[in-house]
Amino acid sequence: MTSAVATVNGTDVDLPVSDSHEIDADVPVAFGDNDITLTLTDGDGNTKTFDYTINSTYDADPLKDAVTFDNDIALGTNYLETDDPAYDATTGTVTLSGKVKHPTTTLQIAGQPVKINSDLTFSVDLQIGTQGKHDFSVVYGDSLTGQTVQERVSYVLDAVSPVLTVDQPTDKTVTTNNSQYTISGHVTDNLDYVEIYINGNAVDISSGDLNWNGDATADKNFSEVETLKPGQNIFRVDVVDSTGNHIQKTVTVNYAAPVSKDIQDAIIAAKKALGNIGSKTDPKTGKTFYGDFDALLAAAKSGKLSDNEAQAQLDQLVKKCGRLPS
Repeated sequence: MTSAVATVNGTDVDLPVSDSHEIDADVPVAFGDNDITLTLTDGDGNTKTFDYTINSTYDADPLKDAVTFDNDIALGTNYLETDDPAYDATTGTVTLSGKVKHPTTTLQIAGQPVKINSDLTFSVDLQIGTQGKHDFSVVYGDSLTGQTVQERVSYVLDAVSPVLTVDQPTDKTVTTNNSQYTISGHVTDNLDYVEIYINGNAVDISSGDLNWNGDATADKNFSEVETLKPGQNIFRVDVVDSTGNHIQKTVTVNYAAPVSKDIQDAIIAAKKALGNIGSKTDPKTGKTFYGDFDALLAAAKSGKLSDNEAQAQLDQLVKKCGRLPS
C-alpha cells in the first residue's frame, strides 16, 4: 500500500502511510451519521475500497439546526395551501410538527413550552383562521449550556378563492361576423390583490403592498378587445389571488367571416344589371330574382357562406337570369 484516502461525507482526506504500510490518523466528522469510504492504492495502481458509517455524538454547535419542521416548513415565512394536510379548514388550525436535535434541546412555540417525545419529535396545533399572515415565536435552547435562540415561524394563508363574473356567455358558443370581440367582467376577492389573465396574457395585476390583516378587498372591472380568427376561438379567463387560489371561466366564440368585398360588390352589380328580369319570380324560391340576389348578399355578409360557395351561387343566379326573356 502506497497511499490511502478517506472520503468523509463527500470530502477527500489524504492519510499518511507509514513505512510498515500502517495508517493511524484522525479524520473530521460531524454530529450524527458520517459516511466514510477508505480507498487504498498499491505501487502497481491497484485499489481497494472499504465503506463505513460512523455515528458521532459530539456536537460542537448544539444549537445549529437544533429544530427541524415537517412538511417543508422552515423558520421565517411559509405560504400555506388550503389543501395542505397539516391545515384543518373546519377549525382554522394548522399542525406544526418536527424534531429536535438532542434530548437536551428545549423548545417554546407561541410562548408555550412544547412537549418533546422520547423519539425527539413534537407536534403543536396553532390557530390561524382562514386568511392573513400569522407570526409565532419559536425559542429553542440547550439545557446543558443555557443558551437560547429566538426565531419565528410565520404562516401566510388565504382559504378564499376569487369570485369571477364574465359578461359574455360561458355555457355556449357565441357566433359573430365581427372580427373583434370584447370580453369583460368583474372580479372580487377577500384580499386586495388579484391577477387577471385572458389566455395567459395579463389584463390587470394589482399594485401596491398587500395588507394581509387589513380590511381592503379586491373589486375590479375588466374589459379586453380580442381579435378573432375565422372559425372557433377559445378564451380562458383566469383569476389568481395572492396565495395562488385560482378560478377560470371559458368563452368560446365562432367567427363566421363575411365573404370578400369583391364578391359582395359582384352580387350588387349583378342585381343592378338585371333590368326588368329582376322583378320576375323565381319558381324555385318563390321570390323575385331581386329577392334572390338580396338573400345571397345577406348570407355573404353574415358569414354563412365561404367565398367559393357565394361565387358559385352567384354564377348560378346569373346563368338562370340569362336564360330568361327580358
